Amino acid sequence: MNQALKVAIIGGGPGGLTLARILKVHGMKCVKVYEQEPSRFTRVQGGCLDLHKKSGQHALEVAQLHDQFKKHCRFEGQDLLMVDETGFVHFDQVTTDGMNDRPEIDRPVLRGILLDSLEKDTVKWGHSLTKLQESPHGQIQLSFQNGETAEADFVVGADGAWSKVRPYLSPANPIYSGISFFEFYVRDVDEELSKLVRRGSLFALSQNRAIVAQRNDGGSVRIYAGLRVPEDFFATESKRVDFSNIEETKAFLRGFYPGWNEKLLRFIQVNSGEFIQRIIYALPIGHSWKRPTEGMTSKITLLGDAAHLMSPFAGEGVNMAMLDAAALGSALTAPVNEFQNALMEYEKEMFARGEAAARMSQMGLDTSYGPNGAALMAKYLGAKQY
Repeated sequence: MNQALKVAIIGGGPGGLTLARILKVHGMKCVKVYEQEPSRFTRVQGGCLDLHKKSGQHALEVAQLHDQFKKHCRFEGQDLLMVDETGFVHFDQVTTDGMNDRPEIDRPVLRGILLDSLEKDTVKWGHSLTKLQESPHGQIQLSFQNGETAEADFVVGADGAWSKVRPYLSPANPIYSGISFFEFYVRDVDEELSKLVRRGSLFALSQNRAIVAQRNDGGSVRIYAGLRVPEDFFATESKRVDFSNIEETKAFLRGFYPGWNEKLLRFIQVNSGEFIQRIIYALPIGHSWKRPTEGMTSKITLLGDAAHLMSPFAGEGVNMAMLDAAALGSALTAPVNEFQNALMEYEKEMFARGEAAARMSQMGLDTSYGPNGAALMAKYLGAKQY
């Protein structure tokens, strides 16, 4: 193992931070994470994540952080109620003792666990990558939008959907999934809505649309109103609807749920904050590249969404990113004479599991956003013993 290998990780999400932590556990000292956000508190990080036992949780075990995770995760967050537009219950799961396959944790909490496990100077905030090029002495020179440069022996693109590293290995670009969300957040839900969300999640699926509500820390609830609409939906509709006007947006959004049970529509009505617009993209299923054996690109790889971006309809995205980090951590610490073979094996396995997860996510999208989404997803989850 070359402990002096200088590794640059582009992107400070769960995948990139997990890799940095695992390399630290292996004793590697020259690891930097370059993140475009100015600080860890720059923006709301989103809702909660279910970390799966054999992927996300496994990666935390490799990173020696699983005990920290158990202190903060919510095993009861596995409660799941699935209904159709009338409120009819198609699937009802209540967490019991011993259910530990998919506990929930809030994104900011997970990110905090990972960040706090690293030395303070590991993450370089405010560094948005603009270019990679080979340096005169065989390293990779990284250039950033803030004018700074750095050098590394190896670069990992963990920079998500619109990765700046991916084009050095692959010409593929994300494709619109057909689904867009309004995301919003309710700090205090009343007793009636609490009975629907309970300790975990409510999925209301029907008529090519969805209302999903997830319990977060502190009893708050994050809601996603998903619609099957054209890619330019938000841009087009913003010409006639002021999405910064909360009440106007509520009325507009309710219009997409004709005939839905009023209890479900109240999730929209109780929102008092902004409506965040989310356009869901995915890379082509089976995305891969041929492993370069020489030149600058032989010193680059990808993990997570940068390599296999998928829709969120199987809960696999963050889990695959963290599992990638565990596998890549092992490859990067292989003996020098086995280094390139280890990377080749990492990518081969990553392509295979990424494709399988992407197919599962596409199936979840097609099933959830059909005319009878709740009934079909309930049948699938029952068969799989979710």
